[in-house]
Amino acid sequence: MKSISRFLLVFLLPLLLWGCSSSSSTPPPLTVTTNIKTSDAQEALSTIEPLNEIILEFSEPLNMATIDGNVSLQVVKTGGVLVSVDPPIEVVSDALMPNRVIIRTTDGSKLPSGEEYRLVVASGISSTGGATMAQDYVRYFATDYDLSLRLTSELGDNKTITIVISDIHLGDQRSIDKKYGWFNKNSTILVNFLNHLRQRLDVKELVIAGDLFDEWVTPVDYYTFDGATQSGFVDKIAAANMPVIEALNSIIKEGNIKVTYVPGNHDMLVESTDIQRIFPGISQPGMCRD
Repeated sequence: MKSISRFLLVFLLPLLLWGCSSSSSTPPPLTVTTNIKTSDAQEALSTIEPLNEIILEFSEPLNMATIDGNVSLQVVKTGGVLVSVDPPIEVVSDALMPNRVIIRTTDGSKLPSGEEYRLVVASGISSTGGATMAQDYVRYFATDYDLSLRLTSELGDNKTITIVISDIHLGDQRSIDKKYGWFNKNSTILVNFLNHLRQRLDVKELVIAGDLFDEWVTPVDYYTFDGATQSGFVDKIAAANMPVIEALNSIIKEGNIKVTYVPGNHDMLVESTDIQRIFPGISQPGMCRD
């Protein structure tokens, strides 16, 4: 009798315990990644070039019946208002890869440029094995502006448009490293804008209407010019923002668009000789204080 009991204890008990643990285990949460750079909040927004489709790749093959209604892409307007994408989009599964979902426009065109988007994958989506997402996947991104305008034959090559930018507030490397500068998150966006601007045939002038450089925004316990002269501090700002400086100088050097610099209140101490040294050939008509 003891030998039978020992047999049951040694061989059957592990089997019983394994059966209990396996029946109560749950699959790991379903996860998703995208083929584009996104942000989890509307601040520090990721900006991408307009594209034809967005690919969602899940950690497991999907139950295709759960895709409908659980994947959405909307345009975010002023005040956070959500509207439908125009042209309309469709959400389809990838026939070759069951763990992929594709979001694309119905007519095959690129997503409209210069818009902010909200992408949502709701937790109602599931895998073939029953795995679900721990929570809704909500991401934001923006499409870059497409300023590569080509004039029609009716317009000819007449230059009729003046572009005005202001309050860029470029800071020195210290303001970038310490994250107190006002411009830190927007360098790439501005450079892209300026590079696109160069391609336009209808623009006659680019006006910088004040505060390209910032000599005011500094923590109270910092020495404003960081030990440099006023002129040297402007050089430090230029060195810390060289992609922006080079993009502006490319426009000036090509000569197709006149570039005009008007100081504002945050850069009114900057000497015209400093501006001319940093931007050879730029126009400087006067001062604008706001």
